[in-house]
Amino acid sequence: MEGRKAHFKDGSSADNIDAIIFCTGYRHFYPFMAKRFRLHCDVDEIIPPSLYKSIFWIDQPYLAYLGATRYLYTFPLFALQTALVRDVFLDNVKFPEKDQWQADLNEWKKREEAMVPFNILVWIDLELDYMRDILALLHTHDGNQSLSNFDFDKAQKILKEHFDNKLHDMLGYRDISYESISSTENTKLIHVYKPWLENMVDSIESFLINYREKL
Repeated sequence: MEGRKAHFKDGSSADNIDAIIFCTGYRHFYPFMAKRFRLHCDVDEIIPPSLYKSIFWIDQPYLAYLGATRYLYTFPLFALQTALVRDVFLDNVKFPEKDQWQADLNEWKKREEAMVPFNILVWIDLELDYMRDILALLHTHDGNQSLSNFDFDKAQKILKEHFDNKLHDMLGYRDISYESISSTENTKLIHVYKPWLENMVDSIESFLINYREKL
């Protein structure tokens, strides 16, 4: 790199680079971090090592890894993690004494290790408990309303149904829809008008036009 100009091995270059996305295939790889702060985590680890609440480096609490945990809930989990990092860095949320951090991590790792391998339903329960744990920390700060209206129980039920459908019908599970738990206006469940395998439309407009009459 030369400022915002990137030089490639073949001698070519590109100007005005805004960001570099380093694709690792879902594998943890942080060559840009100092070795003493570099997270080493297998792709099948749900609870990453060395991180308090799966976020904060135990030996350097102002170093945060976001999205390092193996996840199923995705965006609600990301929202909770980013909110916690924000409130910790702003000194709105207080953590227990540092000697309790490793003990907390060990308890989460014990739960992970006790899981039946590849039992995704138990994984959903573990992750939901983790999200509730983060939410409880956030709510120790009176001004925090992060995901205060999010229905965790309903999310758990839908996610389990989704993966159960996926396990029993790999080709047909995409044809099953669910009621929204985040929108109070659009909660009506709509059945697909054409099976996924037969639906060859490429544009969002073409895809949605068949549903608008049903809403």
